Amino acid sequence: MTKKFYTLFVLALLTMTAQAQDDLTWWGYYTSQETGLTGSYGLGDYEVAMFIPGDGDMKGVSIEAIRAQTRNYSFTKNFKFWVRTSLDGENLAEATPSEVAQKGTTTATFSEPFAIPETGIYVGYSFNVYTYDDYEYFSMPVVYAKTAKENTFFLKKPGDTNFTDKSSMGSATIQIGFKAPAATMWWGNYTGAESTGLAGNNKLGNYEAAMFVAGDGALGGADITAMRAQTRLYSNAKEFKFWVRATLDGENLAEAVPEKVSSSSTEWTEAQFANAVTIPETGCYVGYSFNLSSWLSDYDYTPVVYAKKVVEKGFYLMQPGETEFTDKSSTGCLAAQIEVSGSNMAADAVQVADDIDDMVALVGEPIVLSLNLTNQGSAGVKSIDFSYNLDGEQKEGHLDLDPAIDAMLGAKGAVTVELGAPAQAGQQEIELAITKVNGNDNAITGKKAKCSVVVTVLSESAPRTAVVEMFVGTSQYWSPRAYVAVDLMKQNSNIIPFLVDHYNGSFKVESYAEFQKNYTGETTYTNKYTSYPVAEVNRSFTTDPYYGNATAAPYSYQSEALVKATLSKATEAGVSLTAEWTSEAQNEVTMNASATFLADFKSAPYRLAFVLIADGLKRDVNSYVSYYKSSYPDDDMTYWREGDGASWTVKDYVHNNMAIAASDVTGIVSSLPKKLTAGEAYTYESTLALPEWEGQTPENVRAVVLLINKDTKEIVNAAIAPVLTHDETTGIKNVVRQQADNVIYNLNGQKVQQAQSGLYIVNGRKVVLK
Repeated sequence: MTKKFYTLFVLALLTMTAQAQDDLTWWGYYTSQETGLTGSYGLGDYEVAMFIPGDGDMKGVSIEAIRAQTRNYSFTKNFKFWVRTSLDGENLAEATPSEVAQKGTTTATFSEPFAIPETGIYVGYSFNVYTYDDYEYFSMPVVYAKTAKENTFFLKKPGDTNFTDKSSMGSATIQIGFKAPAATMWWGNYTGAESTGLAGNNKLGNYEAAMFVAGDGALGGADITAMRAQTRLYSNAKEFKFWVRATLDGENLAEAVPEKVSSSSTEWTEAQFANAVTIPETGCYVGYSFNLSSWLSDYDYTPVVYAKKVVEKGFYLMQPGETEFTDKSSTGCLAAQIEVSGSNMAADAVQVADDIDDMVALVGEPIVLSLNLTNQGSAGVKSIDFSYNLDGEQKEGHLDLDPAIDAMLGAKGAVTVELGAPAQAGQQEIELAITKVNGNDNAITGKKAKCSVVVTVLSESAPRTAVVEMFVGTSQYWSPRAYVAVDLMKQNSNIIPFLVDHYNGSFKVESYAEFQKNYTGETTYTNKYTSYPVAEVNRSFTTDPYYGNATAAPYSYQSEALVKATLSKATEAGVSLTAEWTSEAQNEVTMNASATFLADFKSAPYRLAFVLIADGLKRDVNSYVSYYKSSYPDDDMTYWREGDGASWTVKDYVHNNMAIAASDVTGIVSSLPKKLTAGEAYTYESTLALPEWEGQTPENVRAVVLLINKDTKEIVNAAIAPVLTHDETTGIKNVVRQQADNVIYNLNGQKVQQAQSGLYIVNGRKVVLK
C-alpha cells in the first residue's frame, strides 16, 4: 500500500491565519499585515476579488466560508461574497453576511461547500455605495493589505467596465475557510532503524503479538486506519491477521488481513482496516495473530520479530501452549507500526529537544549547534527555518536536511545548524525557535519548538591537543588497523593516540572496561567496541582508526584528517603535566597536572583523568590476512599484507602505545573546583600503580592527563609527559641552549632534529630550551 501523506494546503511563501473557527482552517494572502484604503469618489457598485490556483496545494479544497476586512457605513448596501471561474463571469456560489462589520471582519457561510477546480477560482465580494455619509470612507471603501503578490487583488470601481489588477499595490483582505483533511502518517515504537531479533518458543500452534498505544498524548483522538509489521517466512503460517482491541484478551474491534505475508526484512506485511478505530483516551492494543502449522525454515522456530529497543508496554506475546500474554517489553518492542489519521495532526510540524549542553565559541567565528528533532507532521522534515538571538539581536537561519526526516510520527533526526559569529567575548544564552518546516509555519509552537544554550565566547582559544583512544582486542582480526594508525598518528605532536585493550582483553584496564560498558548507559555505545577497532576522537565522535569514514575498499590511511578537524575547535583551557616514578622500584607514578582556563565559570563541569601508556608489551595477534591483501594496497599496511604479519597469527607481536593503567577515565570527582577564575592555574596530583604481568615489563612509560567536560563527556584538552626519575624531573629547572651533540626528544618521545624554544628531553633529562 502506498503511503498517504496529506498537507494542510498552505501555499508556499504565502501564509494563512491558521485560526480554527467552527472546525475551519482559514487561508488568504492577507494575514496580519498593515492595511490601507482605496476606492473612488463616485457612487455605485464596487467589486473586489483575488485568484486562488487550483493545481497546487489548494487542489481539491472545498470552500465552506469566506471573510474579509470591511468598513461598513450607512451609505452601503447589497453586500455579498461570491465565487466565479472568471472575473466577469456568473456567480457560481453566493453568501450574504448577517452583518457587515463597521471596522473589522465580515464573515459568511456558503449554503454548500464549493470545490476549487484545477483551473483555479476567483473569490470576492460586491457592495453598492448609494449615498454620501463620511467623506473619507465613502471615497475609500475598500480595505487592502500592503503586501504585493501577483493575482491577489482585482478591483472594479463605479464607472469601470472591467476589473483592474491592483496586485502591484497589495492584496485583497479576503480569506477562505475550509475543513482541512485529516493528516495521515505512520507511528510505532519501532522506526525501522533499530536492529531486530526473533522471539518464539519453538512450538507449532497459535501466536499472538501486541503493543499498547496510549490515547492521552500525541495520538489522542486519532483514528487507526492500517497496520504493518516486520515478518519472516510465514508461507506456512495460516490465518494471519492484524487487529485492534481495547484489552489484550478482549474482542477484536477491527481486523485486517494482508494480501501477502512478507518473508523479507526489507519489506512490510501490511493491511488496511475496513473501518477506522478511534484511539480512546485510555489507549488500546494493536497486534497480529497467526497459526504456525509446520516448520519450513529456521526462522519458524522463533517467528515473531521484535526491535531491540526497550519501551514500556511495547511488546506482549502469547505463544503455543500459553493461555495469556506475557509482557516481553524488557527485551524490546514489537517491530510493528500503525497508520493514524486525525484532523488535529499537521502536515509540517517538528519538535526540538532542549538538551544542548553549554558550549564555547570564538569571537568572529560561527557558532555551530547540533539539534535533535522529532517529526510530528505527515510531510516529514525536508527543511527548517529558525530564529535566534545573538549579541542582543534577533537573527534568522535556514537549513535543508539531507537526508530528510521520515514522514512518520515521532521519527527523529539530528541536524547541525550554523549560527552567526559572536562579536564580543563573554557569556550569553541563545534561544532558538524553529519557525517553519518545509517552508510552512511550524504547527508546533511554544516550548516544544524552542531550545536554548549557554555559550561562553572566548577572544582566543587555548592550544588544543586531540586524544585518540583506539579500542582493540588481540583476538580481533581487524585490530592491525589500529596498530598501524597509532604509529602514524603519533608523528603529529598535536595528537595523543594510544591503544585501549578490549575490556576482556590481555591488557585489560579496569577503568576502561567500565567506561566501555557503562559510560553512556546506551547499549549501542557498548556494542560498538565488540567487533572492530574503534577510534574515539576526544570522545566527541567515533571513526575507524585507519581508514576513517571510508565505506568501501581499497582503504588507505585517512583518519588523521578527521582528527585534525577537531584541532580547530575552540578550547577553553590549557593543561600541562609532569610525571615521575614514586620510588626506585618504578612500579608507581606520581603525576602533577595544571589546568588554566580562559574564562570564568561559576559552575564548572570539568574533571581531570590520568592514563599511563607504555611500549614493549608482547601478545599474539590475529590478522585477517586475505582481506588485507585484497583491500589495503598502500604501503602503510605492507607488514600485515605481505611481511611477517601475513599470517593468521603473529606470535609475540610487540604492542606499543598501549594503555596500562588509568584513574577513573570519566574524570576524578573534585579534581577541579566548580568555580573557576580565568587565568588562574589549578593543580592536581594523582598516583597510579603499574600492573603486574608475568614475563612482561612495560617500556618507555608515559603519562597522559585528560581534561574532561563531565556534561558533554568530551575531552576538552590533554597533555602527555614522559615518566622520569626525581632527579630528571627536577632538571626541568635547568635552562640550556641547544647543542649540536645533544640527543633531543619532544614530550611524545619523538626524536627532534631541530628544536624550537620549549620543554624537551635532552640526553635523558627534562630541560627547557631557548
